[in-house]
Amino acid sequence: MTRRARRPAVVVALAATAVVVLLAALSLGTSSAATLLVTARSLTATRIAPPCGTAPVAVTNPAPASDTTPSTQVVVSAPAACAGQPVRLRLYGANGAPLQTADVTGTVAAAGTTTLTVPSYLATAVSGAALTIGTWGRATTWTTTPRSAPALGTCTVVTAAGQPTGKPCEILDLTAPEWWGSAPARQANLYFHLSAPTFAAGEQLVVTLDLSQAVGLPSGWRWSTSGADAGNLLVYPNQSCSLLPSLTAYAPTWSANGQKVFFPIYENRAGRPNLMCS
Repeated sequence: MTRRARRPAVVVALAATAVVVLLAALSLGTSSAATLLVTARSLTATRIAPPCGTAPVAVTNPAPASDTTPSTQVVVSAPAACAGQPVRLRLYGANGAPLQTADVTGTVAAAGTTTLTVPSYLATAVSGAALTIGTWGRATTWTTTPRSAPALGTCTVVTAAGQPTGKPCEILDLTAPEWWGSAPARQANLYFHLSAPTFAAGEQLVVTLDLSQAVGLPSGWRWSTSGADAGNLLVYPNQSCSLLPSLTAYAPTWSANGQKVFFPIYENRAGRPNLMCS
């Protein structure tokens, strides 16, 4: 009798194991698919709004009363497309240090140009501004607006021979904080500061002042009989008192970098010595 060959037990066992593993895998796959089913309704789309412009934004200060008068506002000239978006701003000084301890916030106005109230600052101390509109940082340009005070006069740097040099020179203020007496014989002490940053030794400073613009001078001052004493000033040739309230004189050279200059004026010049005009 021919005997039938028997399959090894190990082969049968391996085959059975493979079937069990396959069924388990199919069972797990079905179960996992049901458990991890994801639909579009379970996702939240995130959209990042583009910037409302890419050009640098102009930041300026409103015209101050003088170079030494602090400002508390800045004007941000944002595009109209930025209207309604949040804005954050911080001013920085020449050394790169912030002039404020925190950002100033606001909302861009409908027309774009927006005025923000900020902590007190001197416009001359600002070198730039950091600005964010919406969620985007924006490049800026900083411009200092010249003060809107009345014209106080002119200042000219000249050579020893009296020729204009073209160097910058500016009268910063003109005040009359002290006066006494009664019209038409009142007296007043006048003061002014000037700035001539590139003034050099051997040059001279010629100032022409409009005395009627002196802050604090009493109203109704009668110029037709007035005269001006030299004080710290030096006499300019051929000055007539009939030209008052316009007065031309040499300012002291030590005043080029901002030291205070003093001179008195008289409403009645009769009998007054040391007048700068005749």
